[in-house]
Amino acid sequence: MANHGPIVAGKYLITTMYNMEALAESAKLMMLLDGKNTNPLSELDWQELLSRFG
Repeated sequence: MANHGPIVAGKYLITTMYNMEALAESAKLMMLLDGKNTNPLSELDWQELLSRFG
């Protein structure tokens, strides 16, 4: 499974989405606590995501 994203599961799609969000936030927190820099999305990237999937 090298070079693939995380795999999450849930009984319902909404539960799976919440589980993915919790995993992403936990990973971000782990990186910040370990002193690593994060690279947040730019406003332009946010707008592109919202226009595609919003």
